[in-house]
Amino acid sequence: MESNFKEQIERDPYNFIVKWASDLLPFTGGESFKILALSLVSLILPDFSYKGRKIRTNMNMLILGNSGSGKTTISDEFTDLCYYPINAGSVTPAGLEDMIFEQRVFSIVVGDFSRIIKNPITLKIIEALIEEKKLKKETKRQSIDIDVNGIGVFCGTPQDLSSYITGGFLFRVIPIYIRHNIDQHSTIGKDIVDNVERDGDFPERKKAIKKYYDELFEIQTSKNNEKRVISYNKDMLRDFGRRIFPLWDKDTKWINNQLKVKLDWFRELYEFFRFVITHAFLNIHNRNVVNGILEFEEDDFNVGKELMMSNIKRKYDLLSMSIFAKTINNLRKFDDVMNSSNLSEDRKELIRELINVKGLS
Repeated sequence: MESNFKEQIERDPYNFIVKWASDLLPFTGGESFKILALSLVSLILPDFSYKGRKIRTNMNMLILGNSGSGKTTISDEFTDLCYYPINAGSVTPAGLEDMIFEQRVFSIVVGDFSRIIKNPITLKIIEALIEEKKLKKETKRQSIDIDVNGIGVFCGTPQDLSSYITGGFLFRVIPIYIRHNIDQHSTIGKDIVDNVERDGDFPERKKAIKKYYDELFEIQTSKNNEKRVISYNKDMLRDFGRRIFPLWDKDTKWINNQLKVKLDWFRELYEFFRFVITHAFLNIHNRNVVNGILEFEEDDFNVGKELMMSNIKRKYDLLSMSIFAKTINNLRKFDDVMNSSNLSEDRKELIRELINVKGLS
């Protein structure tokens, strides 16, 4: 069976990993690992460039969900698979600095980001780590400014959404909001009942995935491996960029007009290239690497496009519902919104979570 899984994952690693996660956590795992499967390898890939300036390949994720939504299971599975894991928990600023100083290459998982978001010092450290790839520390005795390399998975709650937006953190990460409708809730409950004390092939599939990620690590850390990626096919990336620009431009203009604000969506365009690069590397056995230069396939473009558009849509939904929630100042208006046929159930649920903070329901 292990050999069979090895063949399957080499043939189509991205969909194999996403399906495993989806089967493990219905309606939750698959959506999360569409990003996490790629984020994991982004840690070991070289940066790409824009006008001679390095642009990080590293991807970071914010998972929003209430207690019991599956955030902990997702972050635990990611921790088991990723490279150089650090479980930060509810870390203090000094504790976080010490962790990173000791381990300068890392995959940091923060299970209680709702607490950290309230500490501006800790948040500033995290933003420097994931955006600038720097650890900056000032003490009376010394000034530290060192290069680091890391990715982050942050688990928070919808109630703290306004904090993520106000501080700009939402635009530094790829967010996903976990919630389940009534039918999904029933399906998940049935899945639990049907699989208590039944392991199935989940351990074997996870073992195969772990071995595959370890193999990718060996490829990137071995200077003599012919599959080792040093840089990327520039002509292919430029062609992909020319093709994705009209879609990005159209959607972001529409969103800014809808929100009646001017937001910069350049990070989301960079994310497209990150999706393309990491998806191609994940498929390293199905891609050409010529003298260290990774070449791409049309499938890389399609996955990058889908994930970029989903990322932009999720951020628009979170932004628009947060703005809308602030206009609801009494129970009558809240009831009108909840009974409206113009809003999807997903959006109503998000508004309900936001309004609960204000004590209106």
